[in-house]
Amino acid sequence: MVGVGEDLRGVAVLEQQPEMEERGLLADAGGLLHRVGDDHHRIARAQLVDQFLDLGRGDRVERRAFLRVLSPDSDAGVAFLNLPPNLWNYQPESERTQRIPASAFGEPWMGSDFSNKDIARSTEIIDQYDHELTAQEEIGGHMFYTITSIPHVDAAVVWGKEVLIIRDDFVLMEQQFWDQDGELVKSMKTLEVKEMGGRAVGSIMRMTQADEPEEWTEVITRSIQFNVDLPANTFTLSNLRNPRQ
Repeated sequence: MVGVGEDLRGVAVLEQQPEMEERGLLADAGGLLHRVGDDHHRIARAQLVDQFLDLGRGDRVERRAFLRVLSPDSDAGVAFLNLPPNLWNYQPESERTQRIPASAFGEPWMGSDFSNKDIARSTEIIDQYDHELTAQEEIGGHMFYTITSIPHVDAAVVWGKEVLIIRDDFVLMEQQFWDQDGELVKSMKTLEVKEMGGRAVGSIMRMTQADEPEEWTEVITRSIQFNVDLPANTFTLSNLRNPRQ
Protein backbone atom coordinates (compact mmCIF):
# COMPACT_ATOMS: atom_id res chain seq x y z
CA MET A 1 0.00 0.00 0.00
CA VAL A 2 1.20 3.49 -0.75
CA GLY A 3 0.00 6.50 1.20
CA VAL A 4 0.55 10.22 0.91
CA GLY A 5 -0.36 12.72 3.61
CA GLU A 6 0.07 16.45 4.03
CA ASP A 7 1.07 15.98 7.67
CA LEU A 8 4.15 14.17 6.36
CA ARG A 9 4.60 16.07 3.12
CA GLY A 10 5.86 12.77 1.85
CA VAL A 11 5.22 9.17 0.95
CA ALA A 12 4.89 6.14 3.23
CA VAL A 13 5.00 2.60 1.88
CA LEU A 14 3.23 0.22 4.21
CA GLU A 15 3.28 -3.57 4.17
CA GLN A 16 1.58 -6.26 6.23
CA GLN A 17 2.96 -9.45 7.69
CA PRO A 18 2.25 -12.39 5.32
CA GLU A 19 -0.57 -13.82 7.45
CA MET A 20 -2.37 -10.50 7.70
CA GLU A 21 -4.66 -8.71 5.30
CA GLU A 22 -3.70 -5.25 4.04
CA ARG A 23 -4.77 -2.83 6.73
CA GLY A 24 -5.10 0.83 7.51
CA LEU A 25 -3.12 3.96 8.18
CA LEU A 26 -4.03 5.96 11.18
CA ALA A 27 -3.87 9.69 11.20
CA ASP A 28 -1.98 11.09 14.16
CA ALA A 29 -3.31 13.61 16.71
CA GLY A 30 -2.89 17.30 16.00
CA GLY A 31 -2.59 20.09 18.52
CA LEU A 32 -4.75 22.34 20.63
CA LEU A 33 -3.37 24.78 23.21
CA HIS A 34 -4.82 23.74 26.53
CA ARG A 35 -6.49 26.63 28.38
CA VAL A 36 -5.21 27.17 31.89
CA GLY A 37 -5.32 29.71 34.67
CA ASP A 38 -2.47 31.58 36.36
CA ASP A 39 -1.01 28.62 38.20
CA HIS A 40 2.59 28.33 36.94
CA HIS A 41 2.71 24.54 37.32
CA ARG A 42 -0.43 24.11 35.27
CA ILE A 43 0.88 26.53 32.64
CA ALA A 44 4.09 24.52 32.27
CA ARG A 45 2.12 21.28 31.91
CA ALA A 46 -0.19 22.88 29.35
CA GLN A 47 2.73 24.15 27.29
CA LEU A 48 4.14 20.62 27.26
CA VAL A 49 0.80 19.25 26.04
CA ASP A 50 0.74 21.82 23.25
CA GLN A 51 4.33 21.01 22.29
CA PHE A 52 3.65 17.31 21.88
CA LEU A 53 0.25 17.57 20.23
CA ASP A 54 0.86 20.52 17.95
CA LEU A 55 4.13 19.44 16.29
CA GLY A 56 4.25 22.74 14.41
CA ARG A 57 0.73 22.61 13.03
CA GLY A 58 -0.20 26.11 14.10
CA ASP A 59 -2.18 26.84 10.96
CA ARG A 60 -4.87 24.33 12.03
CA VAL A 61 -5.44 23.42 8.38
CA GLU A 62 -7.38 20.21 7.78
CA ARG A 63 -4.86 17.70 6.42
CA ARG A 64 -5.60 15.75 3.27
CA ALA A 65 -4.49 12.16 2.68
CA PHE A 66 -4.39 9.68 -0.19
CA LEU A 67 -4.09 5.88 0.03
CA ARG A 68 -3.93 3.28 -2.72
CA VAL A 69 -3.79 -0.49 -2.24
CA LEU A 70 -1.05 -2.17 -4.29
CA SER A 71 -1.52 -5.76 -3.10
CA PRO A 72 -2.94 -8.35 -2.74
CA ASP A 73 -4.21 -8.59 -6.32
CA SER A 74 -7.81 -8.93 -5.16
CA ASP A 75 -7.70 -5.41 -3.68
CA ALA A 76 -5.12 -3.77 -5.93
CA GLY A 77 -6.24 -0.36 -7.14
CA VAL A 78 -8.70 0.31 -4.33
CA ALA A 79 -8.05 3.87 -3.22
CA PHE A 80 -9.13 6.36 -0.57
CA LEU A 81 -8.95 10.14 -0.58
CA ASN A 82 -9.50 12.22 2.54
CA LEU A 83 -10.65 15.74 1.68
CA PRO A 84 -11.96 16.94 5.05
CA PRO A 85 -14.73 16.69 5.92
CA ASN A 86 -15.27 14.09 3.17
CA LEU A 87 -13.74 10.64 2.69
CA TRP A 88 -13.87 9.24 -0.85
CA ASN A 89 -13.42 5.65 -2.04
CA TYR A 90 -12.63 4.28 -5.50
CA GLN A 91 -13.39 0.67 -6.51
CA PRO A 92 -11.51 -0.32 -9.71
CA GLU A 93 -13.72 -3.32 -10.55
CA SER A 94 -16.80 -1.16 -10.90
CA GLU A 95 -14.84 2.01 -11.72
CA ARG A 96 -17.03 3.67 -9.13
CA THR A 97 -16.14 6.64 -6.94
CA GLN A 98 -18.29 7.27 -3.90
CA ARG A 99 -18.27 9.43 -0.81
CA ILE A 100 -18.36 7.37 2.37
CA PRO A 101 -21.29 8.72 4.44
CA ALA A 102 -20.74 9.84 8.01
CA SER A 103 -23.10 7.06 9.13
CA ALA A 104 -20.53 4.52 7.90
CA PHE A 105 -17.51 6.08 9.61
CA GLY A 106 -17.74 3.64 12.50
CA GLU A 107 -17.60 0.59 10.22
CA PRO A 108 -14.37 -1.41 9.81
CA TRP A 109 -11.98 -0.08 7.19
CA MET A 110 -11.43 -2.87 4.62
CA GLY A 111 -12.32 -5.48 7.26
CA SER A 112 -9.61 -4.34 9.66
CA ASP A 113 -9.64 -3.22 13.29
CA PHE A 114 -9.34 0.36 12.06
CA SER A 115 -12.52 2.21 11.23
CA ASN A 116 -13.34 4.56 8.36
CA LYS A 117 -13.34 7.27 11.02
CA ASP A 118 -9.73 6.47 11.90
CA ILE A 119 -8.82 7.18 8.28
CA ALA A 120 -10.89 10.36 7.97
CA ARG A 121 -10.63 12.00 11.39
CA SER A 122 -7.75 14.36 10.50
CA THR A 123 -7.67 17.33 12.91
CA GLU A 124 -10.83 16.46 14.82
CA ILE A 125 -8.90 15.94 18.04
CA ILE A 126 -7.50 19.46 17.72
CA ASP A 127 -10.74 21.36 17.54
CA GLN A 128 -13.20 19.27 19.52
CA TYR A 129 -11.19 18.09 22.55
CA ASP A 130 -9.56 19.58 25.65
CA HIS A 131 -6.20 18.07 26.63
CA GLU A 132 -4.42 17.50 29.94
CA LEU A 133 -1.03 16.04 30.78
CA THR A 134 -1.96 13.33 33.29
CA ALA A 135 1.23 11.29 33.73
CA GLN A 136 4.88 11.06 32.77
CA GLU A 137 7.57 8.45 33.34
CA GLU A 138 11.01 7.49 32.08
CA ILE A 139 11.30 4.21 30.19
CA GLY A 140 14.46 3.00 28.49
CA GLY A 141 16.10 6.42 28.48
CA HIS A 142 13.05 8.21 27.06
CA MET A 143 10.34 10.21 28.79
CA PHE A 144 6.81 9.01 28.08
CA TYR A 145 3.99 11.57 28.45
CA THR A 146 0.34 10.58 28.89
CA ILE A 147 -2.19 13.09 27.54
CA THR A 148 -5.89 12.62 28.28
CA SER A 149 -8.20 14.22 25.73
CA ILE A 150 -11.84 14.88 26.64
CA PRO A 151 -14.30 15.98 23.92
CA HIS A 152 -16.23 19.21 24.31
CA VAL A 153 -19.82 18.79 25.52
CA ASP A 154 -21.20 19.75 22.12
CA ALA A 155 -18.56 17.87 20.08
CA ALA A 156 -19.88 15.56 17.37
CA VAL A 157 -17.62 12.63 18.32
CA VAL A 158 -18.31 9.07 19.42
CA TRP A 159 -15.60 8.72 22.08
CA GLY A 160 -15.92 9.62 25.75
CA LYS A 161 -12.19 10.23 25.89
CA GLU A 162 -8.95 9.40 24.16
CA VAL A 163 -5.63 8.76 25.89
CA LEU A 164 -2.35 9.30 24.05
CA ILE A 165 1.08 8.21 25.24
CA ILE A 166 3.80 10.13 23.40
CA ARG A 167 7.55 9.63 23.64
CA ASP A 168 9.89 12.61 24.05
CA ASP A 169 10.95 12.31 20.38
CA PHE A 170 7.30 12.76 19.30
CA VAL A 171 6.56 9.11 18.54
CA LEU A 172 2.97 8.18 19.36
CA MET A 173 3.45 5.02 21.43
CA GLU A 174 -0.18 4.32 22.30
CA GLN A 175 -3.64 5.71 21.64
CA GLN A 176 -6.65 4.49 23.60
CA PHE A 177 -10.28 4.97 22.62
CA TRP A 178 -12.84 5.01 25.47
CA ASP A 179 -16.61 5.08 25.08
CA GLN A 180 -19.10 7.38 26.80
CA ASP A 181 -19.53 4.87 29.67
CA GLY A 182 -15.83 4.86 30.54
CA GLU A 183 -15.08 1.48 28.94
CA LEU A 184 -11.99 0.94 26.81
CA VAL A 185 -13.07 0.03 23.25
CA LYS A 186 -9.78 -0.32 21.39
CA SER A 187 -6.16 0.74 21.53
CA MET A 188 -3.36 1.26 19.04
CA LYS A 189 0.18 0.57 20.23
CA THR A 190 3.58 1.14 18.65
CA LEU A 191 5.58 -2.07 18.94
CA GLU A 192 8.76 -0.94 17.17
CA VAL A 193 10.45 2.40 16.50
CA LYS A 194 12.99 2.96 13.73
CA GLU A 195 14.74 5.98 12.27
CA MET A 196 13.51 6.73 8.77
CA GLY A 197 14.16 9.87 6.81
CA GLY A 198 16.06 11.34 9.74
CA ARG A 199 13.15 10.96 12.16
CA ALA A 200 12.01 8.42 14.73
CA VAL A 201 9.01 6.60 13.27
CA GLY A 202 6.66 3.99 14.71
CA SER A 203 7.47 1.23 12.25
CA ILE A 204 5.08 -1.38 13.66
CA MET A 205 1.71 -0.26 15.01
CA ARG A 206 -1.05 -2.59 16.19
CA MET A 207 -4.75 -1.86 16.68
CA THR A 208 -6.59 -4.20 19.05
CA GLN A 209 -10.24 -4.35 20.13
CA ALA A 210 -10.52 -4.52 23.93
CA ASP A 211 -13.09 -7.35 23.81
CA GLU A 212 -11.07 -9.42 21.30
CA PRO A 213 -7.43 -9.14 22.45
CA GLU A 214 -6.34 -12.17 20.43
CA GLU A 215 -7.31 -10.48 17.16
CA TRP A 216 -5.58 -7.38 15.83
CA THR A 217 -4.55 -5.40 12.77
CA GLU A 218 -0.90 -4.53 12.35
CA VAL A 219 0.57 -1.81 10.15
CA ILE A 220 4.24 -2.10 9.19
CA THR A 221 6.00 0.91 7.67
CA ARG A 222 8.90 -0.28 5.50
CA SER A 223 10.02 3.11 4.20
CA ILE A 224 8.99 6.73 4.43
CA GLN A 225 10.08 10.01 2.88
CA PHE A 226 9.59 13.53 4.24
CA ASN A 227 9.55 16.95 2.57
CA VAL A 228 8.69 15.52 -0.82
CA ASP A 229 7.34 17.81 -3.53
CA LEU A 230 3.96 16.35 -4.46
CA PRO A 231 2.22 16.80 -7.81
CA ALA A 232 -0.53 19.43 -7.73
CA ASN A 233 -3.21 16.84 -8.56
CA THR A 234 -2.28 14.39 -5.77
CA PHE A 235 -5.30 15.11 -3.59
CA THR A 236 -7.95 15.16 -6.30
CA LEU A 237 -10.81 12.90 -7.39
CA SER A 238 -9.15 12.61 -10.80
CA ASN A 239 -6.06 11.06 -9.22
CA LEU A 240 -8.26 8.83 -7.07
CA ARG A 241 -9.84 7.33 -10.19
CA ASN A 242 -6.57 6.87 -12.07
CA PRO A 243 -4.52 3.90 -10.76
CA ARG A 244 -1.75 4.62 -13.27
CA GLN A 245 -0.62 7.72 -11.38
